[in-house]
Amino acid sequence: MIIEKIKIKNFKKLGEITFNLSSPLVLIGPNNSGKTSVLQAITLLETGLKGLKKINTDKKSGNVRTGVSINRKDLLSIPVPGAKLLWNNKNVRAVEKNNGVQKTKNINIEISAEGFIKGVKWQAALEFDYANEESFYCRALRKDNSGNERYSIDKSSFELKVAYLQPMSGLATTEDRLTPGSIDRKIGEGKTADVIRNICYQLLHPDREIDAIPEHRIKERWLEINHILHNRFGIIINEPTYNPDNGLIEMTYNENNIQYDLSSAGRGFQQVLLVICFLYANPGKVILMDEPDAHLEFIRQKEIYNLITDITRKNGCQLIIASHSEVVLDEAAGNDKIIAIIEHEAIELNHPLMRKEARKSLTDIGWHKYYLAKLKGHCIFLEGSTDERNIKAFAQLLNHPVSSLLSDAFIDMIEGNIPNEAFNRFRALKLIEPELKGLAIFDKLDKNIDSNAPLKIAQWSYRELENYFCTPEVFIRWANKKAGDLFALNHPEIMKSVINDVFPKLYLENPNDDFWKNEKMGDWAERVFQEFYKRIGQPVFLRKGNFFELIALIKPDEVHPEIIEKLDMLHQVLKKN
Repeated sequence: MIIEKIKIKNFKKLGEITFNLSSPLVLIGPNNSGKTSVLQAITLLETGLKGLKKINTDKKSGNVRTGVSINRKDLLSIPVPGAKLLWNNKNVRAVEKNNGVQKTKNINIEISAEGFIKGVKWQAALEFDYANEESFYCRALRKDNSGNERYSIDKSSFELKVAYLQPMSGLATTEDRLTPGSIDRKIGEGKTADVIRNICYQLLHPDREIDAIPEHRIKERWLEINHILHNRFGIIINEPTYNPDNGLIEMTYNENNIQYDLSSAGRGFQQVLLVICFLYANPGKVILMDEPDAHLEFIRQKEIYNLITDITRKNGCQLIIASHSEVVLDEAAGNDKIIAIIEHEAIELNHPLMRKEARKSLTDIGWHKYYLAKLKGHCIFLEGSTDERNIKAFAQLLNHPVSSLLSDAFIDMIEGNIPNEAFNRFRALKLIEPELKGLAIFDKLDKNIDSNAPLKIAQWSYRELENYFCTPEVFIRWANKKAGDLFALNHPEIMKSVINDVFPKLYLENPNDDFWKNEKMGDWAERVFQEFYKRIGQPVFLRKGNFFELIALIKPDEVHPEIIEKLDMLHQVLKKN
């Protein structure tokens, strides 16, 4: 069964959202944007259809009874302490006034979907009406406000089967043997790692008739899972066993011919085992996965995504994934559909009509950057991560209005101080986000900036940003601060000695010499601190990446006007219109 299109209204984080689906489909979006709400809405649709199927006994006429009561405890994949939490902003009633007469109106959750099953098109449109904190009603959706006519529900839609896997939690040390219903409930509660052994056991010894398959296929399935894990981890998993004496499911694996309990395995292996077994346990279903790449290192994220898509395709499943992973986003961009949930709107990032040159450019620079540009509406280019930390430190020191905006800004690093690299990236993003605002701030450039540059460019008049605060006076202030420690009383004198030995005397006597502007003071500062720590007999604790700590030792009225100028420029780009 495939869901081709879905519309969700008034559910949890979602006011109203409509989009087309495919398989595989990757949902991305910032935290709290509604990605998980989309997955849960699909499970609510399945729950409603199951309830209607159960009461639909009038099989001869072909008519479908239109209403059923659902208890919140029946929502295995959406555990909530009160039914009102299912509604957007918890609003279940609205008050309307007409000619001075006040009328209360119910606000319903609405979920409509359409798709295909075995080549036959199906449609289902449901509404959910709040009753009390324990229950709500599910009916066919009304066609208009009069409520006299409702949409028909295709009986084939009752065959919708959904399997929802939430992010993995910490593996339980032991597992009692559970019934399939208890396993589903645990998964719905997010206690996925509490049931890994049980899922594996059910693959070999299915309790439910619906999960039963021929014995030879059970063995083949287990061999396939073992083959996958051995190829990727060099591990062979042993069949889980049930111990009737203590009621526990026990499971081990072999690595380098040594047998270990499953609890000894690494988190990444446990995550992959859970995902693979979950997929094999749910053939032919709509598979919903919330961050299946969690706990996996960079390389494994791409590997697990391709593995999941291969298994779901082989098992006849539709796959819908919610992810934060840049790796997954870039991997999916080539052939799979990506839907971004941004400000309660569903945006297809890699639409087939997107121009060929735009797709190529975004593949080169990374689709995650396009997503961030779409989400933020701006892109800031800096020479490196140290510049980002230093700028944030200056903004905080000055209590500048841009300070609060920088923490949430889309900042892209241009290593090597090369303006053309920033131009190329910005042009690629601008192709599909025409209103994108941009600013690039570089170290002092050796050549003039092209007047036809596609975005605004600023540069420091000194050699680099560190030149504005890495000075002998600031180094001495840092040493004086450390001297507050009883064992560091002589540190200021040691620092003065280091400064006299590292810097040429000629320049120390003239703080206005061009030396202080044109040299790379970050490199000089590294030499100062390396020598300082050497003389006090300690490892170097202050390196270039943490020089931003020195900025707090500057007085606001000592900050160079050029710093304030750049902060103002950043504020112009980042502030909301």
